[in-house]
Amino acid sequence: MSLVRPITRGDIKGPKLYAPIRDDYRKRVIEAKRPRRVVIGDCVSMVFENRHTLQVQIEEICRAENLTSEAQIASEIAIYNELMPTEDSLSATLFIELSPDADAMTALNRGWRTYGWRDMRRGTFAQDFHTYTLEWDQNFM
Repeated sequence: MSLVRPITRGDIKGPKLYAPIRDDYRKRVIEAKRPRRVVIGDCVSMVFENRHTLQVQIEEICRAENLTSEAQIASEIAIYNELMPTEDSLSATLFIELSPDADAMTALNRGWRTYGWRDMRRGTFAQDFHTYTLEWDQNFM
C-alpha cells in the first residue's frame, strides 16, 4: 500500500502547459533531488523517488515523446505510480552515466560483469528509447 497519494491525470500538465514553466520547474526539482541522490561510484548513482520526482519524470517523458492523448498520458501515470514508495519499500532510479559514443553492453560488462542483458522496448516511447534490464548473480554483486 502506498503512503503517498497516487499521481492522477489532474497532476500532469502535459507538454503544452509544461513547456513554458519547464526550466524553472526543473531547476527546483534538481535542487530537491540533490539530498535524495546517493553516489555509488564514478558513473553510478541512485535517486530515491517520491511523488514529486515521479511527477516530474512523467512530465519529462510526455514532453520528450510528445505524448498528448489521454490514453498515452494515462499509461505513463500507471507506469510511474507502480514506482511510488510504499509503507514497506523504497523506490530509486539507478543512473549509469556513459559517454554518448559508448557501447552500453561493452561498457557495462567491463565495469560490472553482468551476465544477463535484455534490451526492452516500451511501446509508448519513440523508437530510440530503451529500458535496459541488467541482471547480476550473487557472485557478481
